[in-house]
Parts: sequence; C-alpha cells; structure tokens
Amino acid sequence: RTNQVDNIWSEYVYNDLDRINKTIYDMRMGRGRYKGTNLSVIDMAKELGLSTAAVSQRANKIADKIAEGYKFEGDL
Repeated sequence: RTNQVDNIWSEYVYNDLDRINKTIYDMRMGRGRYKGTNLSVIDMAKELGLSTAAVSQRANKIADKIAEGYKFEGDL
C-alpha cells in the first residue's frame, strides 16, 4: 500500500464531507489555515459553535470513513 493510495482515498473522503466536517478534518489534519496548529476538541467546538460531543462524533465518523479505505487494500 502506498501513500499515494492513502492520499487519494483521503481526498475522496474529504470532498464528500459537508462544510463543517471539512473544517473538522482541516483542524485535525492541520490543513489550510489550520496548518501547524494543534487544536483540542474543546477549541474546535468553541470555534465551530458545537458541543465537544458533536465534534468528537463528527471526527470519529470521518476517521471511520477513512478507515473504510483500508478494507480494500487487497483489491488494489
């Protein structure tokens, strides 16, 4: 499995997210304006106007979607 395959899958997942989930992804991965930052779930929740539980749930769903790509690694 190569980083290129992982990057393609991650971009696919990212492009399928809604605006808030894209922002959470960017915050967690240090993309865009969040590059070089290390925001806690509390900081992300404050910035997004969501509860910490909502941010955690959304982040976990994003992580699960990314993990789905690993199920198919033998098929590539």
